[in-house]
Amino acid sequence: MGFYSHQKGTYISRSDLHNQYKFQEIESYWRTQKTFKIAQLFTWFPHLSDWNLTSLAGIQNEIFAAFNLIKSGNLRKLSLRRLRNVSIKGLVTCIEMATGEPASTFLRNVVELDIRGCLIPPCHIKMFDELFPNLQSIILSPDTIIAAKNRKLSTKSITEITHHVNISSEVKFTENENVLAADMNTVAFVREHLPDVRHIFIDLDS
Repeated sequence: MGFYSHQKGTYISRSDLHNQYKFQEIESYWRTQKTFKIAQLFTWFPHLSDWNLTSLAGIQNEIFAAFNLIKSGNLRKLSLRRLRNVSIKGLVTCIEMATGEPASTFLRNVVELDIRGCLIPPCHIKMFDELFPNLQSIILSPDTIIAAKNRKLSTKSITEITHHVNISSEVKFTENENVLAADMNTVAFVREHLPDVRHIFIDLDS
C-alpha cells in the first residue's frame, strides 16, 4: 500500500492543475462508493476478458487497485458474481495487502453479498461470519456451495427457504413448492454457519 500511495503522490506533484483536479475527482468517486461488483472491473479495465474470471488470481492486480481506493467501511454491497472459483483466503490476502488493515475491518459494514455463479468450498463459508460481521443477505446459485451430499443437516420446514426466487424477474417471488432437496441442504448449511444472516436468496435462473 505504501508503494502505491507513494506513486500516487508522485503523480499528483508532477501533474498540471487539470490532471490534479481529475485525479482528485476520481479519488473522491472511489472514496464514496458503497457497492463493488466484480463485473465493474470490465469497464474500468477494458483489457480483461472472461478467462480472467476463472479465479481470483486472474484479476488480482485490478481488484487490488480498486480496494486500494475504496474507503474502509464504506461498502454496503459486495458482488463476486462472474468470478468462478473463489478463494476467500485469497480475497482476504488481497484486501489486506491493498488496504493495510484487517479484511473484516474493511468489510465491516457489508450487509449484502452476491456470490451467484461462484464455486466456494464449504470450509470457506465458515469464514464469512468473521469476515462480514454485519451481513444480512446472501445471494447464491444452487451449486455455489459444494456441501457434503452425504451429510444430514436439520431443516425446520420448507418455509426456511424464504427467498427461493427467480431473482432476474422484475418482481422477486418465492417458490415454496417443489423445492429441491439440494437447495434445502444449502440453506441449512448456511443457517448453521451464518446464523445472523436474515435472508438467503437462491437464484433459480443462474
